[in-house]
Amino acid sequence: MATVGSLRRLLAILLLTDVTSWTSKLRFSSVGTWKANKGAVRECGVFVSSFSSSALRIVSNPSQEEEEEKEAANTDFYIRDSLFADLTDAADVIQNAFYGDATSPWKQLYKMGELNRLQQGFSYADDRELHRMLVAVASDPMGGGERIVGFCDIDARIPVKETAYSYNPRPYLSDLAVHPSYRRKGIARAIVKAAEDFCLQDIQRQNIFIRVEKNNVAALRMYQDLDYAPIPNPDDLQGIILLLHKKLADDGDMSLLTEQRAEGSVTRSVGKRRI
Repeated sequence: MATVGSLRRLLAILLLTDVTSWTSKLRFSSVGTWKANKGAVRECGVFVSSFSSSALRIVSNPSQEEEEEKEAANTDFYIRDSLFADLTDAADVIQNAFYGDATSPWKQLYKMGELNRLQQGFSYADDRELHRMLVAVASDPMGGGERIVGFCDIDARIPVKETAYSYNPRPYLSDLAVHPSYRRKGIARAIVKAAEDFCLQDIQRQNIFIRVEKNNVAALRMYQDLDYAPIPNPDDLQGIILLLHKKLADDGDMSLLTEQRAEGSVTRSVGKRRI
């Protein structure tokens, strides 16, 4: 059965899709607090962030460490730009992450609403310089191939249409979601890191912002561990939704990065679409 909160989110999607077609709504996944040893590989000339969950170390609940590390073992994944064809699977990830308890017909309605919103907000060539949708791709133990298991939207464009908020700091990370079957494998952290790299390396922005519900303890723990801190949120004076901020680099680091980019020595964090 659909909860009141789920119905409200669906109604907001259906009512606001047209006026906020490329402005992502609030979505956050309940993720564990993991630390990952990260690496990078190049495939077909495109930079891809690659991770192996067998290298992860849990830091939240030592009593469950052995069981969860066994579950997470041998799960490899990487982060890349989303293709338009990926959006159906991305909507499925969001539906399972945030409306997992919904039953028919609500489950189908939620997915249709999310898919419509993602398709309207997709980052085409004319705005990809400042807007990316990222997906996490992992091996599928059931099908033997790969499947999309995570998603996020990172947007540095200044809104030109009405949004759900009066204060719209940029770059803004939203829709961070990981499929429940692939949580506690470091995927959410990897997606956030890829979004940060896009902001810092690709568009040379020093800051990144994200909203998270105050009662989402797991997500807040992860963001705190990643050095995000709350700042005043004029859109929620009651403190239900927290606005988090992270400074990615100081002025000196940005100057050096600008020089390196001018010399062509900085590699784009997320390259062209991988076909």
